Amino acid sequence: MNRYKFGIIFAVLGIIFSSLLMIISTYAYFTVPVEGESKDIALMTFNDNTDIIFEDTSNVSIVNFYTGEEITKTFTVTNTSKYPLYYDILLNNVVNNFEDPSDLVYEISSNNKGAYRNQSIMPKENEIIASYIRIEPQVTQTYNMKIKFLETNKDQTSNMNKTFSSNIKLVPSKGLNVGENVYKNKTLLEMIIKSSISSFDQINFSNEEIVDGVYYTNSSNDGITTYFYRGSNELNNNVLIDNICYKILRTTENSNIRLIYNGVYNNGVCEKPILEDKTSFNLKSDYNAYVGYMYGDANSSSYKNEHNNYNSSRIKKLLEKWYDNNLKNNNLIVDDTIYCSNRETSEFLLKGVLYGTKGYSNNNTGYISSNNENYTYYCHNLNDRLSKNYNGSMKVLNESIGLITLDEIMYAGFIQNKQNINNYLYTTDDYWTMSPAYYNGFNAYNFSVINGKINKNNVTDELGIRPVITISKNAIIKSGDGSVTSPYILE
Repeated sequence: MNRYKFGIIFAVLGIIFSSLLMIISTYAYFTVPVEGESKDIALMTFNDNTDIIFEDTSNVSIVNFYTGEEITKTFTVTNTSKYPLYYDILLNNVVNNFEDPSDLVYEISSNNKGAYRNQSIMPKENEIIASYIRIEPQVTQTYNMKIKFLETNKDQTSNMNKTFSSNIKLVPSKGLNVGENVYKNKTLLEMIIKSSISSFDQINFSNEEIVDGVYYTNSSNDGITTYFYRGSNELNNNVLIDNICYKILRTTENSNIRLIYNGVYNNGVCEKPILEDKTSFNLKSDYNAYVGYMYGDANSSSYKNEHNNYNSSRIKKLLEKWYDNNLKNNNLIVDDTIYCSNRETSEFLLKGVLYGTKGYSNNNTGYISSNNENYTYYCHNLNDRLSKNYNGSMKVLNESIGLITLDEIMYAGFIQNKQNINNYLYTTDDYWTMSPAYYNGFNAYNFSVINGKINKNNVTDELGIRPVITISKNAIIKSGDGSVTSPYILE
């Protein structure tokens, strides 16, 4: 009997203790310390802190659209709190029966550092189209989202009388609470974000009048806000690590920082912005496979087999060897980021020759970077998202290293068909990019930079190498202002 009473007492005490733990943990979950405050504040829900107003409704509906038709959705977001907020824009309840999805596109523009995304294909299912958008206290961001049925030179009858519908929804960014930042104080990332240009207009990739600065875009994987340097060699985007010079290109999807090799530091000068030895991209070029940084079975019977990630290109092997000799033990370097070998195919005419979309064996094939006026950091195929240890990618790299892509070059301020001698990526040396161009039935061609001009070279040509690496978002600026004469030194 006594044992029974004691059992009841212990059971009651256990319930009380568990309840207290739940109360404490719930309080801890719903509170966050805010810099400058002497006490914690209760986190409010995203909707409690914002006013979201649509000009008509949040629904996007397209029925029986004809080629060339477009609609625009307008809405505003206001942060009514006294703390910065981060949010995502989601297309919810998507219905899309377009047979060729590439015919239906959208773009997003805004003010006050809202999201910006250049022309992108409408998703076939629910998708976040812009994320980690910061809105300051008491600020209103106004959005225009344009949806268009493209008019192209191909037969588009299969997409006539089709339907697209969705709801535009705003949700709080995952993992960020009131008052929190994506960066830590005194870091290189903080400097990049805080110096970004506040008014962002759509980039005209043909416009030669470029204002130096840090810009941003949501044309990236998962629509994540990405910051990038664009302009001349006067930009303060120079970094020195272990006596090796780099230029900052941009931030990545996980807010780390991408750098491109810019030579060896000697008596205050960065010398020779490519590695000493030139190389071919691959040893062979007679099949589609050889456009790849990695590749599958050459002369196969399917795109998938041709572009699997079984084999390393010659240039990949040389880059990994350089990484092992120069960066292996540097804890600033991260291994959880994506390098894009963009082998998405695209149909186009070039000098009267039709390049198709088969992508295998010796079929004439166009790759999307050759057919793109709307450049993007978005890596179309999961199979082309190469990493060492990044979630949502192919974990196939031995070391976290790659090459610059054509899209990164264009965002940096290069102009097609022009020698870009004033751009910060200019060098008289020739170097490879990571972006495939086309396969012409005989040889594979990838994009390159020849004396400051964008070019296409047979992958067996011998060109220079400029390694691209990624460093931690938590790297702290120890000294320097990022100029050519005083590069950032990092902790």
